[in-house]
Amino acid sequence: MSSLPNDAWLVIYITSNLEKQTAYDVTLEPNATNNLKVFSVARVNRLTVISNDMIERRIGTLLEKEKKKIGNKIEKMQTIFLSNG
Repeated sequence: MSSLPNDAWLVIYITSNLEKQTAYDVTLEPNATNNLKVFSVARVNRLTVISNDMIERRIGTLLEKEKKKIGNKIEKMQTIFLSNG
């Protein structure tokens, strides 16, 4: 996987709509680190890259265990994508 430019971020869509979850969703529990107000899901199959100038503020940070779960889902998607190519 190639690296992003220094002025860009890989962003994952997060929603509090817990209906219609997929195998690529990671549940996020509200805590003092992520500053979420309600249970949410990171929709790992909804990725985009944005530039630094599009970021207005930081809401919070994911816990290491959440980052690992998301990383595992990205690896799974990559494996499926490459095997279908």
